[in-house]
This record gives sequence, structure tokens and C-alpha cells, in this order.
Amino acid sequence: MRVGPAGTMKSAGHDHVIASTDVDGYVLIDDDDSASRADLRMPLQSLIVDDAQYRARYGFEGDVSESTIEGTTRNMQDKVLQSEWYPVVEVHAQFAAAGDKPPLLSVAITLHGTTFDYLVPVQLDIASDRMTVTGSLAVQHSDFGLVPFSAAGGLLKVADEVAIDFELVAARWPQSLGVE
Repeated sequence: MRVGPAGTMKSAGHDHVIASTDVDGYVLIDDDDSASRADLRMPLQSLIVDDAQYRARYGFEGDVSESTIEGTTRNMQDKVLQSEWYPVVEVHAQFAAAGDKPPLLSVAITLHGTTFDYLVPVQLDIASDRMTVTGSLAVQHSDFGLVPFSAAGGLLKVADEVAIDFELVAARWPQSLGVE
């Protein structure tokens, strides 16, 4: 996820990259596309803020100091996401229509007690033992009733738009658990 600075003093701010490697859930693929679906959960407390490898991936300059990362994480978790009270993001996805090229998913994201729907074009790579879904979308803090962090009386703030790129890999669950 990428979010930039906004406000009159935005030149004093910097872009942020927030990542998660801690997504779980399930995917059900059915011959009838309308029955296929995915339900995923992402804990907010495990978000990774401004890691150098993710910043480099998007061409953002320089490392961010540890104290700046800690401050950004604290402000994001406590003041914006309120992750103590709303600890996870839930995502429900299903095909919007059978046969769409590229596939188009109807995605419902629940964050901070609010659900917002998006249509998201994706690329699917399905093999015998795994599936990879990649895509991107833009969401707004305001979609979920969130107010982006601001400082200096609102002269420097985080932009409302959050750009999200994702790559999700689902492994096939064993056909039999050996229970009779």
C-alpha cells in the first residue's frame, strides 16, 4: 500500500509504503464461477511500515529512520486505524461476472467497522497446487470513515487515497485429512 503527503506543507512529508505478509483465509474455486469466492483476513498490528525493500520497489528514495518508522506506525495504528479496537481487515471476493477478461472481482473490504465495495480487475494464475492473484486498486481513507493523520494544524497530512498493489498466493488444501 502506498500513501503520499498532502496539504500546504506536503513537500515536508514523504511517501509511505505499508506492507503485509500476514494474510490468511481461504479460496473456493468452483466450476460455476458464481460460486467461487475468497474470504481473507489481515491483522493490522502486523503491518510493515516503510521497509527499505518495499520503498525501493516503488522507487522511493532513501531509508527512513527507525524513529520515523516507529512514529508513523504509532500514528497509523493508534490515531487512524485504531487497531486495538478494529484489529483486522476482512476481504470477501467473488467473480463479478463469468467470463470477464481480465477477470473482474467484486470485492467487499471491511475496515474499522465499515464495509465498502470495489470492482477489481485481476490476473489469475491457476496451477494444480496453487493459485496466484495479482492486481491493484485505490481506496480512500474516507471510504471507511477514517481521517488521515495530520500535523501542523492540517498543513501537513496524509493523502486520502491509498494505492494498493497485491499478490496473493493460495496453496491447495489436502484433498483428504485422513479422518474417517
